[in-house]
Amino acid sequence: MRHHLLLAVVFAGCATSADEAGGPKPGDIPTPMDQGGKGDGEVQCGTSACSNNLCAWDCSAAGQACTQACTTDARADVFVTASANGDTVDSRATPFKPHLALDNVLIYGCELWHFTTGTQGLEIELTELIHSSFTVDPNDPARFQRKLDVYVDDLKGAGDYRASAMFVHSSEADASGGRFFTKDGCSVHAAVDRGGLSGTFSCSLATAGGSTASMTGQFACPGNGLDSPNFVSWTPAS
Repeated sequence: MRHHLLLAVVFAGCATSADEAGGPKPGDIPTPMDQGGKGDGEVQCGTSACSNNLCAWDCSAAGQACTQACTTDARADVFVTASANGDTVDSRATPFKPHLALDNVLIYGCELWHFTTGTQGLEIELTELIHSSFTVDPNDPARFQRKLDVYVDDLKGAGDYRASAMFVHSSEADASGGRFFTKDGCSVHAAVDRGGLSGTFSCSLATAGGSTASMTGQFACPGNGLDSPNFVSWTPAS
């Protein structure tokens, strides 16, 4: 199932890193290739036909844009892990229990953005979401614990890239200027994994006030895991 509608709601209630780190921004990016709902019916997907939930991307051709193709169901194998100045977060510590909600969910994985210009971008993300809302409401603000985002522009399959990135320890830290970010200080190595991509990233980040942080991590988005991030049930740390 695609999560674009709920993602738009989460974006509205919980600002992304795009304004500072250069990634995609809701409202001013070209539309992703397919924003329709994904059920179980069979659809034409690239040169083949398969179930909607198995129609995703094939990034096997190095140096070329990823193409729509039927793939394997590998969402349970998706993970993102990162460490920033000793603060480590790993999506694998949370059981894979898909759950679409605006409260107490872990959002993690990858999304391949396909722009009207023909170029593509890869977003790697993780958000420990405590609460979001359907509208931006100052009386009902979004709240989260750790949040990270890495964005590769002009993706062309497996390879080594420079990327923008962001890490913040909590929504409270974000509100007080504790957002660590970079526009191009992140290196990403991506390899083909069952048609999708897996790899590592290493970033040098800083806040607007000059505090610095180093962030390293790994991601795996094989098969249809490259289609959109996972939403799973999650319990905030006390």
